[in-house]
Amino acid sequence: MTKTKKSILTFLIICFALSLIFYYLVAARGLLESVYVLMWCPAIAAIMVCLLYHRGENALNFRRCRVKYTLAGVWIPLVYLGISYGIYLLIYGKDVIDGNMILTLMEMPLTFLLYLAIYFVTAMGEEIGWRGYLVPKLNELFGFKKGAFISGVIWSLWHLPLVLAGYTSSGLPLWFEVPAYSLQCIAMCYIMYYLSLKSKSVWPGIILHFIHNFVCQLLLDQSIGGDMLPYFAGEGGLVTLAVMIIIAVICARIYRRVDEQQNGGI
Repeated sequence: MTKTKKSILTFLIICFALSLIFYYLVAARGLLESVYVLMWCPAIAAIMVCLLYHRGENALNFRRCRVKYTLAGVWIPLVYLGISYGIYLLIYGKDVIDGNMILTLMEMPLTFLLYLAIYFVTAMGEEIGWRGYLVPKLNELFGFKKGAFISGVIWSLWHLPLVLAGYTSSGLPLWFEVPAYSLQCIAMCYIMYYLSLKSKSVWPGIILHFIHNFVCQLLLDQSIGGDMLPYFAGEGGLVTLAVMIIIAVICARIYRRVDEQQNGGI
């Protein structure tokens, strides 16, 4: 077994073993706040693996990158969330608007800053492990197409206990939420896989994950309601999923075309 295979296997064992503790706290004890620590399990696992296998290497990909990739981490989630929630509002009208979380937070600047910090730090915990460490290693073994799919399957399986425990649910039946949420994880992984490889940095993934969670979970879901919202928009919504898949396909095609041009020029 190669060093890369050993390190990936060790990372996954440590990550899921640590995560089991917090799955239990969420599902059996109802300690929902422990999810904040759960989101740092991938980072802790990655750091431990780096100490075992990658001393002296920048295996977590903490490096500066071109601004366009960081900006992509901002606008991509705004596009798929804006389209999905926008379509929902066009169909159901202003009656489903039940608040304005943006205005509420602006009136409480300290609370606003606290939420920003929480969402950013928790997103960083996941991304250090998934996109900072795992993605480059999977790409070494499998390339873009297989590597992105495998990373998406792993990420969806890591979230699955939370879905089954009802942490991510908005009242959706599991027969709908499990496949929809899993497919969304896979599509999102293709996008972040692309950004991570092109930028050679963990930062675009952190930014995209942070913007997605902050805008979707806090700003929009706390401002827009209605029984049909979870089916249309947000995490697991079909319109969100459809737009994500389109962006993921575009990323895959761009990466393949650039890769073919580079290989053809050798």
